[in-house]
Formats: sequence, structure tokens, C-alpha cells
Amino acid sequence: VKSLLNRVMSGKTISEEQEKIIIDTIQENPKVLLEIKFTPENLYKLIENNTKFSSEIYLRLSKAEFFKDYLEVFLNKSSSVYSLEVMNRMIQFIELPREFIYKFIQNLIQSKKSDKQKNRTVRIIAIFIVNLIENDHFSFEDSIPDFLDEFLKENSKEKEVEVLIQRLNYGKK
Repeated sequence: VKSLLNRVMSGKTISEEQEKIIIDTIQENPKVLLEIKFTPENLYKLIENNTKFSSEIYLRLSKAEFFKDYLEVFLNKSSSVYSLEVMNRMIQFIELPREFIYKFIQNLIQSKKSDKQKNRTVRIIAIFIVNLIENDHFSFEDSIPDFLDEFLKENSKEKEVEVLIQRLNYGKK
């Protein structure tokens, strides 16, 4: 497992059968990642090389007592479209803490400021938040946080942000 993960980390491809071996091993014994010293940072780096595969690993880790450590790295690193893709997949299959999702959205919005493809990233973030709301994975029941309010105002001309504003009933607040 260690050599296969190292191979993927170096940007090399492995077969679907080899991916399945890794995923099955982690499913059976999530602590194998700790035993081979495959850190949360390593798994996060894997996202850039293979989002689908890394999503599967995160899903298999979700019941492990140390899952929070692997999840926290999403908040400590700059978010990307790839990390958003993995997060979106995780949210479809496991219930993540509301506070974590909130912080992840905040981190996403913050990281878009340094993104070279700002307009595209803004649209993707808006679609992600709308998707969370529509699928009852998240809501802004009490009030819209300042970071989201600022994001909406700065990007209100984007069609996807307009949809998000409508979905939040922003005008009625």
C-alpha cells in the first residue's frame, strides 16, 4: 500500500485494481495510513493528482477516530477547485460537522482572492453553496455571515451568484 501511494503521490498512475487494493485495505484497517506514516498533508496533496481516488480514501476514513485530523487539513491549506470537488463528494455521502462546512466555505471564499481564474472560481463557489443548500447539507438560518455577504456583494453580477442570492432570499434580509 505504501509503495502504491508513494507512486500516486509522485504523479504516476496506478491501475484501477491497485486503487481498489488501497481502498479495500483502508476500508478494512484505516490505521494503515498511520502505520505507513501517510499524513493528512500527503492525502491532501493527493487531491491535486487524483480527486476521485482521494475522495474514496476520505470516504473510507470517515469512520476512523482520527478522521478529523485528515479533515482539518482542508481548513489549513489554500482551497482549490480540486479540494472543492473532493469536499462535494464527501458531503454527498457523509455528514460533516456544520462548523467545519462553514469554515470550509469561508476558506474557499478567502482563497478565491488569490486565484488567477477568479470569475470561474466565484461561479464554482456559488454553485457549491447553492448545491449544499438545495440538498439540505447546510443553511444560513439565522443570518448570512459577513464573509458570505461580502462575497455576494462583490460578485453579484455573476449569474451563479445571482442564483445563490435568490436561494438565500438575500433581498428580504
